[in-house]
Amino acid sequence: MFSWLLAIILAYLFFSFSSLGDKLILSGPPKPRTYTFFVGLFGLSVILFIPFIKFALPNKEAIFWIISEAIIYILAIYVAFSAVKKFEVSRVATTMGATMPIFVLALTWIFWTGQTMSKTNLLAFILLLLGGIIISIEKKLKPADGYLKLTLLASFLFSVDYVITKIIFEAEPFLLGLFWM
Repeated sequence: MFSWLLAIILAYLFFSFSSLGDKLILSGPPKPRTYTFFVGLFGLSVILFIPFIKFALPNKEAIFWIISEAIIYILAIYVAFSAVKKFEVSRVATTMGATMPIFVLALTWIFWTGQTMSKTNLLAFILLLLGGIIISIEKKLKPADGYLKLTLLASFLFSVDYVITKIIFEAEPFLLGLFWM
């Protein structure tokens, strides 16, 4: 469990660095369509992995999941950038970070029914969830109009994307799955 706890803490650390970098680098009013386009365009840099993978076409089932993942990912980043355009990136990022574990847990129960969590893992999940919620709470409890709608939608879409990514990595080798996504 310790290795997973360390991985989660490091993931949140890098997530906060990413949010801070977004806040510092991006100036002026955000343009969600432009940002989404460039994120998608920079995704093509995965072509650099071609020399390191045994290149092959994915199987038919994986092709469906790869296309679904791409569409959902583009929608998720567009909704997230739209939320950042209307609201503070620090609030959007913390709310999304606090709600994604709930959606991922629910989706994994839907896709992989028969799996259970140990008491220790459940306790760790609850502590991380509570920490994320406490971080995102402000003095005024009434959120701005549309805030929850956008952040929860982005959080849900990213969660679906993560679950589909797991499905792809179960069907394809890691680098090949990464390349095709």
